[in-house]
Amino acid sequence: MEHVRSGGEGPDTGAGQDARPGTDAGRERALRLIGLAARAGTVLAGTERVRDAIRAGRPVQYVIVAADAARHARDKLIAPLEARGIPFVVGYERWQLGAAVGRGPLSAVGLTDESLAASVRRLVEASEPGSDTVIPKPEGSDRGRRERRRER
Repeated sequence: MEHVRSGGEGPDTGAGQDARPGTDAGRERALRLIGLAARAGTVLAGTERVRDAIRAGRPVQYVIVAADAARHARDKLIAPLEARGIPFVVGYERWQLGAAVGRGPLSAVGLTDESLAASVRRLVEASEPGSDTVIPKPEGSDRGRRERRRER
Protein backbone atom coordinates (compact mmCIF):
# COMPACT_ATOMS: atom_id res chain seq x y z
CA MET A 1 0.00 0.00 0.00
CA GLU A 2 1.40 3.39 -0.95
CA HIS A 3 0.53 6.52 0.98
CA VAL A 4 0.56 9.83 -0.84
CA ARG A 5 1.31 13.09 0.91
CA SER A 6 -1.43 15.67 0.81
CA GLY A 7 0.80 17.86 -1.35
CA GLY A 8 1.04 15.07 -3.93
CA GLU A 9 4.82 14.86 -3.60
CA GLY A 10 5.02 11.08 -3.67
CA PRO A 11 4.99 8.20 -1.25
CA ASP A 12 4.80 8.86 2.43
CA THR A 13 5.92 6.68 5.31
CA GLY A 14 2.60 7.25 7.01
CA ALA A 15 4.15 9.23 9.86
CA GLY A 16 1.60 12.01 9.45
CA GLN A 17 -1.37 9.69 9.11
CA ASP A 18 -4.12 9.57 11.71
CA ALA A 19 -4.40 6.53 13.92
CA ARG A 20 -8.19 6.68 14.07
CA PRO A 21 -10.06 3.65 15.39
CA GLY A 22 -10.18 0.86 12.86
CA THR A 23 -7.96 2.56 10.28
CA ASP A 24 -5.41 0.53 8.38
CA ALA A 25 -2.96 3.42 8.74
CA GLY A 26 -3.07 3.19 12.54
CA ARG A 27 -2.61 -0.59 12.47
CA GLU A 28 0.35 -0.28 10.11
CA ARG A 29 1.96 2.43 12.23
CA ALA A 30 1.75 0.23 15.31
CA LEU A 31 3.28 -2.71 13.45
CA ARG A 32 6.06 -0.50 12.02
CA LEU A 33 6.83 0.76 15.51
CA ILE A 34 7.05 -2.83 16.76
CA GLY A 35 9.52 -3.44 13.91
CA LEU A 36 11.55 -0.43 15.02
CA ALA A 37 11.56 -1.78 18.57
CA ALA A 38 12.80 -5.13 17.22
CA ARG A 39 15.67 -3.45 15.41
CA ALA A 40 16.48 -1.59 18.63
CA GLY A 41 16.65 -4.92 20.46
CA THR A 42 13.73 -4.17 22.78
CA VAL A 43 11.32 -6.88 21.58
CA LEU A 44 10.73 -10.31 23.03
CA ALA A 45 9.52 -12.38 20.08
CA GLY A 46 7.33 -15.34 20.94
CA THR A 47 5.41 -16.76 23.85
CA GLU A 48 8.36 -18.56 25.42
CA ARG A 49 10.70 -15.56 25.34
CA VAL A 50 8.02 -13.37 26.93
CA ARG A 51 7.31 -16.01 29.62
CA ASP A 52 11.02 -16.50 30.32
CA ALA A 53 11.54 -12.75 30.77
CA ILE A 54 8.58 -12.52 33.14
CA ARG A 55 9.81 -15.47 35.21
CA ALA A 56 13.33 -14.01 35.36
CA GLY A 57 11.94 -10.69 36.58
CA ARG A 58 13.21 -8.76 33.56
CA PRO A 59 11.18 -5.67 32.69
CA VAL A 60 8.36 -6.26 30.23
CA GLN A 61 6.37 -3.09 29.64
CA TYR A 62 3.64 -4.22 27.24
CA VAL A 63 2.64 -7.45 25.50
CA ILE A 64 0.55 -8.05 22.40
CA VAL A 65 -0.98 -11.52 22.28
CA ALA A 66 -2.18 -12.59 18.83
CA ALA A 67 -5.94 -12.92 18.56
CA ASP A 68 -5.55 -16.13 16.55
CA ALA A 69 -3.01 -17.70 18.92
CA ALA A 70 -3.81 -21.19 20.14
CA ARG A 71 -5.85 -21.19 23.32
CA HIS A 72 -3.10 -23.09 25.15
CA ALA A 73 -0.48 -20.49 24.15
CA ARG A 74 -2.73 -17.63 25.27
CA ASP A 75 -3.50 -19.30 28.60
CA LYS A 76 0.21 -20.00 29.24
CA LEU A 77 0.99 -16.34 28.75
CA ILE A 78 -1.99 -14.45 30.12
CA ALA A 79 -1.80 -16.00 33.60
CA PRO A 80 1.77 -14.77 34.29
CA LEU A 81 0.95 -11.37 32.77
CA GLU A 82 -1.99 -10.99 35.11
CA ALA A 83 0.01 -12.27 38.08
CA ARG A 84 2.74 -9.65 37.52
CA GLY A 85 0.39 -6.80 36.55
CA ILE A 86 1.90 -6.38 33.07
CA PRO A 87 -0.39 -4.58 30.61
CA PHE A 88 -1.35 -6.61 27.55
CA VAL A 89 -3.79 -6.69 24.70
CA VAL A 90 -5.16 -9.50 22.57
CA GLY A 91 -5.10 -8.19 19.02
CA TYR A 92 -3.62 -8.52 15.55
CA GLU A 93 -2.90 -11.86 13.91
CA ARG A 94 0.09 -14.15 14.32
CA TRP A 95 1.41 -13.47 10.82
CA GLN A 96 1.23 -9.70 11.39
CA LEU A 97 3.22 -9.85 14.62
CA GLY A 98 5.81 -12.12 13.02
CA ALA A 99 6.14 -9.98 9.92
CA ALA A 100 6.57 -6.85 12.06
CA VAL A 101 9.71 -8.29 13.67
CA GLY A 102 11.01 -10.10 10.60
CA ARG A 103 10.03 -13.63 11.62
CA GLY A 104 7.41 -16.24 10.96
CA PRO A 105 4.04 -16.14 12.75
CA LEU A 106 4.29 -15.29 16.46
CA SER A 107 1.69 -15.79 19.17
CA ALA A 108 3.04 -12.92 21.27
CA VAL A 109 5.38 -9.95 21.20
CA GLY A 110 6.68 -8.28 24.35
CA LEU A 111 8.16 -4.79 24.48
CA THR A 112 10.83 -3.97 27.05
CA ASP A 113 11.45 -0.27 26.34
CA GLU A 114 9.03 1.91 28.29
CA SER A 115 8.82 4.72 25.73
CA LEU A 116 8.33 2.45 22.70
CA ALA A 117 5.84 0.34 24.64
CA ALA A 118 3.77 3.41 25.52
CA SER A 119 3.74 4.55 21.88
CA VAL A 120 2.75 1.11 20.59
CA ARG A 121 0.08 0.85 23.26
CA ARG A 122 -1.48 4.17 22.22
CA LEU A 123 -1.49 3.14 18.56
CA VAL A 124 -2.91 -0.31 19.29
CA GLU A 125 -5.69 1.08 21.43
CA ALA A 126 -6.55 3.65 18.78
CA SER A 127 -6.43 1.29 15.81
CA GLU A 128 -7.85 -1.96 17.20
CA PRO A 129 -11.53 -1.37 17.97
CA GLY A 130 -12.68 -3.40 20.93
CA SER A 131 -9.17 -4.42 22.00
CA ASP A 132 -8.66 -2.42 25.14
CA THR A 133 -5.45 -2.98 27.01
CA VAL A 134 -5.84 -5.12 30.11
CA ILE A 135 -3.98 -3.73 33.08
CA PRO A 136 -4.21 -6.47 35.68
CA LYS A 137 -3.60 -5.90 39.36
CA PRO A 138 -0.34 -7.54 40.39
CA GLU A 139 -0.67 -10.65 42.49
CA GLY A 140 -0.86 -9.75 46.13
CA SER A 141 -2.27 -6.28 45.52
CA ASP A 142 -5.33 -7.26 47.56
CA ARG A 143 -3.38 -9.10 50.28
CA GLY A 144 -4.57 -6.70 52.94
CA ARG A 145 -8.17 -7.58 52.16
CA ARG A 146 -7.40 -11.33 52.29
CA GLU A 147 -5.59 -10.99 55.60
CA ARG A 148 -8.50 -9.04 57.10
CA ARG A 149 -10.89 -11.84 56.06
CA ARG A 150 -8.72 -14.40 57.85
CA GLU A 151 -8.68 -12.34 61.06
CA ARG A 152 -12.49 -12.36 61.33
